[in-house]
Amino acid sequence: MKILRQGDVVLTPAELPRAAKLTGSEVRIASETGNPHVLNGRVYRVSRQQQQQQYVVLDAPAEMTHPQHAALRLEPGTYRVSTVRDYLPTRLLD
Repeated sequence: MKILRQGDVVLTPAELPRAAKLTGSEVRIASETGNPHVLNGRVYRVSRQQQQQQYVVLDAPAEMTHPQHAALRLEPGTYRVSTVRDYLPTRLLD
């Protein structure tokens, strides 16, 4: 399994769950700087236990773009979309 990452966004090859509902045609995730990561494809969401998981289905090669990163080329397939945030506390606990 090849995990792909562009800054805050992580894309993992996955199976689309049966409960997934089509919600749009563009993944748009704001980064810590406010600039969006953008990827065009069929976007699905699954709600589980008050959390939502997002998936994107690509029928053809596509690129995720962001002004501060090189474009990330993706092959056709289904990907689970996650985010990670770097966190550096301004004050350490005693």
